[in-house]
Amino acid sequence: MAISGNLKTVSLMNVLQLLEMERATGALVLSRDKDQVTIYLRQGSLIHATSSFPDHRIGAVLIKKKYVSQAEIVKALRFQKEERKKIGNALLESKVLRREQLHDALKFQIQEIIYDSLKWKDGNFSFEENRVPDPDVMLVSINLINLMMEGAQRLDEWQLIHEHMPPENAILGINFQELPKFPEIKLTAEEFPILFLVDGKRSIRQVCRDSTMAKFETYKTLHGLMAKGLIRNIGVEEIGEEENGQGRIPFELLAPFYRGCFVLVDETLQRKLGPAWKKVRRDPLVIIKLLYPELFADVDFAEDGTEAFEVTLTKVQSLPEEIQCHALLSAWNGLLLLKLETVRAILGAQVRHRLVDEILENVRQFTDKEKAATERFQLQRELQRCLRAPVESRFSLFGSRFLVLGSKSS
Repeated sequence: MAISGNLKTVSLMNVLQLLEMERATGALVLSRDKDQVTIYLRQGSLIHATSSFPDHRIGAVLIKKKYVSQAEIVKALRFQKEERKKIGNALLESKVLRREQLHDALKFQIQEIIYDSLKWKDGNFSFEENRVPDPDVMLVSINLINLMMEGAQRLDEWQLIHEHMPPENAILGINFQELPKFPEIKLTAEEFPILFLVDGKRSIRQVCRDSTMAKFETYKTLHGLMAKGLIRNIGVEEIGEEENGQGRIPFELLAPFYRGCFVLVDETLQRKLGPAWKKVRRDPLVIIKLLYPELFADVDFAEDGTEAFEVTLTKVQSLPEEIQCHALLSAWNGLLLLKLETVRAILGAQVRHRLVDEILENVRQFTDKEKAATERFQLQRELQRCLRAPVESRFSLFGSRFLVLGSKSS
């Protein structure tokens, strides 16, 4: 059965009920401006769903549920690009993730996609009969009627919660006036970890991000804690505020610093090698494109040695928000390390050591000037760890694909 229309005239709840009653098999596609959701059904049961929202990406879900780390997601993304595998399958093959963990994360992801889609008041929909997910996708089986009943209840509760809750940029803190009553107040197993996240610094949005529970459940728990008088609104999150290494990357601060480091190495090679340096400097760029295709695959490196930072920034923003910072800094550190290994292979370890000392001095000066950014990204510690590592372990983060640049000692 082929159906289409607009959610202004027919609710998503009614569309899903019809497809369940008809035991339909195919894909329901929802679109609204740049947003898109695809819901896959088989005989009226929900088996898969995808969404353009960053919070719905499986990498973000796996990190939220503490099944994998940011670094493991970055490595899996590289493997995914090379082997053309789904990121979940890449994590399974690398033994980082168990099948039951992936299955649980997928169910969580699909349920949240449906719950959030039920809030849509407008947008187009169309059902494509017999369209199925990609063959390498792990499928689940979720009773659509039960899910819609839960979704309808959530919609009602959402409205009540939002009427009594401050906006999501409100910063929450402990209500210390109520602490004497704390022994008399019984907390649930869900409330304890959420109360721990209320530290007077996080906003509601940030608590939802750091919680392992779904956004609705986190909001509901916060509402309960406020009703008990244990937490209260103490301020407003500043626009553009960065927290815990996440969020918007301070590109205008970090890019010039790394560009300066790259130019320092390139100028050293240019002075020693003359015109031949341009050929030499291409080797690290070729390797970094192989190691970080998600960031550098289509980057056009300028002949004068100035890297196309703007392109890499655009590319990193297409990754899940939770790993953007880690991916970008890992790639830039990797490129710097490759350039320094080229120096070691051609000019010797002594020249490399001198350059490393200059770079670390630049880091110290940069740290003094931009403490907030460097502390947030632990820039000084990570560069010291990377640049001072023994030669045999210097490229362990790259895996077996690294091509050795020369054979001189460290």
